[in-house]
Amino acid sequence: MPIETAIGNTTPEWEVDVAWPSRYTQTAFSLFTDSVWINGPAFLTGVVGSNLGRTISSFAQGGAGANEYAAYYAGLYSSGMYTTGAVIVHAYGNIPIVPAVGDGGGVNIGGLTPEWTRAQWVRVVLAAYPGAVFTTATGVAMQLNPGPLANSQWAGAGAQPNQGAFGVYGDGAGGWQFLSYDGTTPGPAVALVTAALPAPSVPNGFQTVDFFLTGASGDRTATLDVYVNGALLPGASQLPVNATGAAGSVYFPPTPAGGPPMYSLTMRVGDLGAANRLIIGEWRIRCGRYTYDGAELRS
Repeated sequence: MPIETAIGNTTPEWEVDVAWPSRYTQTAFSLFTDSVWINGPAFLTGVVGSNLGRTISSFAQGGAGANEYAAYYAGLYSSGMYTTGAVIVHAYGNIPIVPAVGDGGGVNIGGLTPEWTRAQWVRVVLAAYPGAVFTTATGVAMQLNPGPLANSQWAGAGAQPNQGAFGVYGDGAGGWQFLSYDGTTPGPAVALVTAALPAPSVPNGFQTVDFFLTGASGDRTATLDVYVNGALLPGASQLPVNATGAAGSVYFPPTPAGGPPMYSLTMRVGDLGAANRLIIGEWRIRCGRYTYDGAELRS
């Protein structure tokens, strides 16, 4: 009788796993700062300190005419944001999104990089309300800065502080586009990569956008891949992540003005009008040692 052997598959365990579920919102106009998941448990960050030692939110801006609400949209309990006056900004800078960057030459061959720098996965589920037309003043982006944001930094707007960014921005024609920006400041920054997102299968429906950073190692170049609804976005795969600021890359300087670099996840609504509603169904940030498909990165 043959001997049966069970071969197990590695199950990804993320060193960092932070997510925002608005169903734990407790306070009006605190939809993005009130609660997050951190490796499973829910924390009301406006009331109870997180196990990262601080609240996740690092900057919030509203003002006259700014509106936020929680409601079901296309089947998901979500948050809507729109403004008839002041720009809305919500930024999360107290998160360890600092990949190992460069072409690998600066990382010793055979050396082991910290596990949480090997792969960093940012997921955003978003939709545009029927009738919305967003420009590059509105979107969801990972922005470079030397610490938690202290102002309305936005690479896609004019006369804004900027040190580099990538993300999903309005295209001015009712659709979305992926943009990678250089560090020109004040903005508008120079777009290094532009890739149009496909239209959602249902008009004004949700789309899931994954930004997957693979950190450098001794024999691996740091790259960014963008997935839309699980499929690689043409023109936005294997983008090198480095400090050159060259066309076709993601800009990440070793030390931006003011101090060590970090990314902030930032949501901004800068296009005025009640119809211009940005709908967010989820954001999630994972850092660890696995590829998008679940293979383990051992260095």
